[in-house]
Amino acid sequence: MVIFIRRNLIPFCKVSVEPGLLSKRIQLMKINFVDRKYLGAVLLLISLAESVMAQSGDSTSGTSPHGYIDVNGYFDSRNSSDFTADLLSRINNRTSYFTFTNFFSGTPTLEQNRYYSEHHFYRSMTESSPFDWSAQWMTISGNSNDAFRLGMRWRLANTNGLAEFCKQHNLIYTIAFHLFQADANKSRTPFLNQVEHFYRIGWLNNRLYLSGFADMDMYYKSGVQFSVVTEHQLGIKMFSGLYAVIEYRYNDYAVSKNGVGMGLQYIISY
Repeated sequence: MVIFIRRNLIPFCKVSVEPGLLSKRIQLMKINFVDRKYLGAVLLLISLAESVMAQSGDSTSGTSPHGYIDVNGYFDSRNSSDFTADLLSRINNRTSYFTFTNFFSGTPTLEQNRYYSEHHFYRSMTESSPFDWSAQWMTISGNSNDAFRLGMRWRLANTNGLAEFCKQHNLIYTIAFHLFQADANKSRTPFLNQVEHFYRIGWLNNRLYLSGFADMDMYYKSGVQFSVVTEHQLGIKMFSGLYAVIEYRYNDYAVSKNGVGMGLQYIISY
């Protein structure tokens, strides 16, 4: 199978993927992890390859693998631009994989020179449990700032007493508690340093939706302190899988904390 990936909305990258050869191809990649200039692009290629492999995997333990890929291009009111690719693969009834890679810059052009990426693996605690074990790998352009997290996630839409309400309102809401973190930042405690919220609600047969997240980073200095990164996106379907989107963004780590992003999103379901 051949995958085409559009990076920075201009050039195309072509990658041939065959199940069983992925690990060999990764070993052959000459990546300098000190100056990881291209690691974000490599992670995006690997993510899409994992999706293809999941579709050809064993489905005896549940439903056939399914999910979606979506790409987003935005211009931000803070005089910047970014390009994001998301992938969700539900491998079976109990296991899922989600990843995104965000390429961005401090200029309003289409050329991005930095990235932020997360890879999430979830496994439900039991067949019918609304709680998942979670593992996350976070990587950012630059040196000594990646992190690996372990924890648990609560899916409210699959919880008795809440499932019917969520179904009636086409609502998804999850809360993840990252209970342990290993990284190079020794100034932070390795325990319970982030709580992650995600929601999505759709109307008009999902032609209109509101979706967002809030990452609450916790610091234990003179009590508990929080730094928050949150985005809330409103999308309206134009045709096929193409959406016009606008979103509010807040980032405690940015010089200009508040911003509005506007752009396009294309979703491919499988």
